[in-house]
Amino acid sequence: MALKLSDADHGAMDVYINTILDAYRDGEISQLKARSDLAHAITAAAIDNEDFKQYIRLDALDKWKR
Repeated sequence: MALKLSDADHGAMDVYINTILDAYRDGEISQLKARSDLAHAITAAAIDNEDFKQYIRLDALDKWKR
């Protein structure tokens, strides 16, 4: 089964990726943290984990501060 993404999911994914890239560019997170977060999301999507859709909607900066 393939994970189905709506237009809203694609929009959320764009915001999520941009947030990570911007945070790395601005020195708010390390390259390792950026890679790790992206790898987590990509792996979840690759195994059709529905939690991926929620994960990309979480405020990434809040996740990193926890």
